Amino acid sequence: MLLVGTSDKNRKFFPVGIAVTVSEATDDFLFIFESLKKSYRQEYPGQEYDPNVVVGDSAEAISSAADHAFNHRTRVHCWSPVIRNVDKNLVKVKNPDIRQSIWHDIEQLQLAKSEAEFDV
Repeated sequence: MLLVGTSDKNRKFFPVGIAVTVSEATDDFLFIFESLKKSYRQEYPGQEYDPNVVVGDSAEAISSAADHAFNHRTRVHCWSPVIRNVDKNLVKVKNPDIRQSIWHDIEQLQLAKSEAEFDV
């Protein structure tokens, strides 16, 4: 099951659709994105649904579908799966100071406002 929604500038989430799929393939996400665009055109004739940001887990299928469906967008990865993965792997770092330093660096990366800032 895939939940699709939008959020406002106050970060409030509004669900707009649910899809049930056998897999999470590019075609599945492309179908969802194209359905959103079609519904938007019906609701707002003459306007195109083209979000600035697409958020999801790190699945390549989401990025690929978003590349095909939308013109200009930023791809953002959900933070919660990153946290879980980092927590799972940071236990391997025995020194607590180094572990904390790594966490700090990751938090700073997450706050980058652009790809160039992230790269720096």
